Amino acid sequence: MRKLLFISLIAIAALSCEKGSEKRCEELKGAVKTDDKETVKKIVTKLTYDLERKVTANDPVGHSENYQILIDRLNGECGVVASDLCYACVQTFPATSEIKLVIELGTHSIIRVLDITTNQAGKLVCSNMHE
Repeated sequence: MRKLLFISLIAIAALSCEKGSEKRCEELKGAVKTDDKETVKKIVTKLTYDLERKVTANDPVGHSENYQILIDRLNGECGVVASDLCYACVQTFPATSEIKLVIELGTHSIIRVLDITTNQAGKLVCSNMHE
């Protein structure tokens, strides 16, 4: 009986996560379509909440691995294609990385660039979206 209850709870949790992901996906697509930068920034930054900085001699920014994880997570969303443009390539303080985001809309695509940087707490965040 306990085993059945446990399995049921896991199934409910999985379905809740799936619905949350679908909602986030639709929000992201809608925000990109309408050029709602603030919503895009919030959604993309939520995808990085659990990523911790790992500064090394080869990665003084500390987010190279996290940057790739973010791209993978964006690609996991429905119909969104994310690709690496450059990591820590925009010489600002802190350095900014760029991710190309493509959303297919039937006969055409929307292409945007996400600026990814590090906030004061050292967390990876989306700071802007542009063409």
